[in-house]
Amino acid sequence: MKVIIREKEEEKRSNINYLCNLSVLKTPVRAEAQAWQARASAQEAAATSLQAQLQQAVDMRGGGGVWAQDGRAEEEGLLEATVVMLPCRHLSICPECDRTALACPLCLTLRNSSVEAILC
Repeated sequence: MKVIIREKEEEKRSNINYLCNLSVLKTPVRAEAQAWQARASAQEAAATSLQAQLQQAVDMRGGGGVWAQDGRAEEEGLLEATVVMLPCRHLSICPECDRTALACPLCLTLRNSSVEAILC
């Protein structure tokens, strides 16, 4: 009987140690999960912003925007703004200007990259 009691007490201590170890591990895992959630939220916000900018570009191109209304782009030989500046994500320059632009013309943020948007 005493052997069984000792075994149960040892099992109890082992389980307590295991739970303590799990508690120690829980805090960093929780912090990492929160960090990933924050990153996901930031990426979602960036995607929403890009989607809105692309929709605005599509509207300007064919939905009654300034260029579509008066036809100045074609008459004056101007190109449409189809390049998204990074990191600010403004759709603000044409592909030719993209070759020489050092900063976004809208917010003057120094560019580190750019992406050409394909507008249908």
